[in-house]
Amino acid sequence: MGLNILLIKPPNWAFYHEIGRHIPIGLAYLASSAREAGHQVSLFDSLSYYEDNHVIPYEDLSPIQREKVDRHPSWRHVIHWGATWERIEAEIRRVNPDVIGIANMHTPFYETSYEMARLAKRIDPNVKVVVGGSHATIAYDHVLAEPAVDYVVLGEGERSFAELLRHLEAGQRPLGMQGVAFRMTEEEAAAHLTGYSTRGGEYPLYCDLRPQWVTDLDSLPRPAADLLDFSKYNGRTIILTSRGCPFSCSFCTVHATVGKKHRARNPECVLDEIEWYIREHNVRSFHFEDDNFSFDMSRAERICDLIIERNLDIEFRLPNGMTIIKMNQNIVDKMAKAGVKDLFFGLETTNPNRLKLLGKTFTSIKSVKNALDWFKSHGLKMGTSLIIGFPDETLEEMVYDIVSLIKADMHFGTPNPFYPTPGAPLFQTCVDDGVVDSTTDYGWYDEFNFPVESDLFTRTDIYDLWSSCLVASYWPAVLRVSDEMPRTYDNLLRLLGETAYQYPIEVKELQNGHYHFIPQEGTCFCSMMHLKHDEHSARHGHVCQFTADIFSRLMYLYTGTPHAVRQIESVLGGHGRCVFEVFPAQERSRAMELLVETFRSKEFDQELRNRLGIEEVVVL
Repeated sequence: MGLNILLIKPPNWAFYHEIGRHIPIGLAYLASSAREAGHQVSLFDSLSYYEDNHVIPYEDLSPIQREKVDRHPSWRHVIHWGATWERIEAEIRRVNPDVIGIANMHTPFYETSYEMARLAKRIDPNVKVVVGGSHATIAYDHVLAEPAVDYVVLGEGERSFAELLRHLEAGQRPLGMQGVAFRMTEEEAAAHLTGYSTRGGEYPLYCDLRPQWVTDLDSLPRPAADLLDFSKYNGRTIILTSRGCPFSCSFCTVHATVGKKHRARNPECVLDEIEWYIREHNVRSFHFEDDNFSFDMSRAERICDLIIERNLDIEFRLPNGMTIIKMNQNIVDKMAKAGVKDLFFGLETTNPNRLKLLGKTFTSIKSVKNALDWFKSHGLKMGTSLIIGFPDETLEEMVYDIVSLIKADMHFGTPNPFYPTPGAPLFQTCVDDGVVDSTTDYGWYDEFNFPVESDLFTRTDIYDLWSSCLVASYWPAVLRVSDEMPRTYDNLLRLLGETAYQYPIEVKELQNGHYHFIPQEGTCFCSMMHLKHDEHSARHGHVCQFTADIFSRLMYLYTGTPHAVRQIESVLGGHGRCVFEVFPAQERSRAMELLVETFRSKEFDQELRNRLGIEEVVVL
């Protein structure tokens, strides 16, 4: 008969969130494995219900979320991203499961996973709650301190979850099982010393830290795609062509969940799955979510060859990026012909010494620049990645990296603010150096809380640099100057109104250097994040400080002088549009001043030309 299983991806509480990118591929694999073992499975992805996104009233925030709001460099609202608790409760009651499996992938977002477990137990105290994912694997003792959680599955879950379900169906405790953790009774601890752990504090924990890695990925049943509504994911799906990463980047925790050994699928098997998605689900857009897609470049090339040979009209992206190792013009040509649309090369810094510290000596700005130029020859604008805010990094280093990439025309969107992740080598370094307090609530390490500062920089510095890079990403040509387009207010206002830009702005000039900036419909923070219009939003409608700050940085970078921005009308407040008043200000930002100075430095331009061996740089 089997058990009735409900797998849930919980909502998130955060300042900022990427909308609609991921199907819950891990849960889809678990669902198919559980089905193969004879169980009935339902899947609920809370994050696909972005129509439920809403501002959380301050009085309803948890203590750590209140602290984040009170101390954030700028933002004063935390958003509930995904399905409401009422919608989730209705789904749990509808399915009436024997077992609920909760995905907990990102440590700073642990609170909603625990709240989900508590909700499940309130509905049915007898339901078994199992938590898995990156956070659960790295911090299983933290998870099991939540009384509503019964079991933690460590690492990859397909084999372990199915085995745990066999124990639960038989009414047995999984003592002696590999890749699982749970609270033991004192009697169990006395009788079963193998796997015994003292990390539980008040109670003994059973924990066998050996995840059950899947050595033959082709043997796994395909993800349970029939449980997903692909219209909620822009008609895209995820393909995992390999798992594991043999590199040891010091900021990364990937080894805990997928291991260090690179395990690859047969290219023909990958292509069969792509054709299955096309045939059965009418999906032609794919995310290859491998942690290291190009580790075996000949295999990656073979996948492209097969896409071309089978004449598949698809597009694919690599949102986790690629390494620069073994990249060449030939593989770029094949990827372009096969339908690649977006990827980035992991760089993180232009500083060779810091690359050594990060364990990334295999990359460099020059090699990444060359690869990006190969893609440009096909009309494809690919990117690179940058991290700012390492505890021992100076503002000068950060600005040097940012301006180098912008002037070299190497797209990176925004730099990733460094945030310490438990389980990563750099987390322990931060603890040892006193940058991080080991007792700090994990919720503090939300990337967009800009959680780290040191004697060398403040959290506000990092926020100023991060938001300034959005200006270069949203309006790249606005910041570029030439003899034909000198830096004047008239030229700025004309450029901002150009509808060719992704985020055009209507500008109304007032008096005394004041302006009204009016984002086009759908391009302000509230609409980009699909925030719900409800009674609370109407009372606290001015939530678009994100947009206001970008306008402020835009004026600062273009004019070289500080500008303040305040929101005066809001869509959520019932005004039908968001309107921002922009005006000169007195308070200067150390990070912004350094950024403007470096942008306009002729000496920097010449040094960059020499460093990269290029003739032209972007003049800002």
